[in-house]
Amino acid sequence: MALPNYKTIRFLVFFSLLLLLFPPFAAPEKREPEGFRGIKWGEHINTITGMEKISSSEGIDIYKRKNETLQFCGEKVTIIEYYFYQDRFMGVYINFEGYFRFSAIKNSMFHTYGPGKKRDYFLNDYRWLKRPLLITLNYTARTNTGFIIYCYLPLWNKK
Repeated sequence: MALPNYKTIRFLVFFSLLLLLFPPFAAPEKREPEGFRGIKWGEHINTITGMEKISSSEGIDIYKRKNETLQFCGEKVTIIEYYFYQDRFMGVYINFEGYFRFSAIKNSMFHTYGPGKKRDYFLNDYRWLKRPLLITLNYTARTNTGFIIYCYLPLWNKK
């Protein structure tokens, strides 16, 4: 068996170092977001400006941001709601319409968080458990609508 020559070894060492030194060759880092659009999970409502309360139910207050651009992952969405429990930021609900928007949002979320866990082969329902967050992406073909939910589990588990 012949040993590899000096040029082959030098190339392999060079290529290995190149992969270690330049992050563009590496996979994107998959980590949980520390908040949503500048609001940190658990942040008190009194520290956040531009919020407008739209409803309350079972101890959860729902807000929207005044003059917010209704876009997520570069796609137009119909609703972005911010959920607070005991005046602390607990979650986000985003609603959208259309399969092509779902597909673009799914691709973006897969790139950011990694492949989601699909609950059922026949459903377009994906989950990411990025402690302390649970992130859900769902699309229903029958209604041609979908939603994304970000849920901060430490507050969700208290309610």
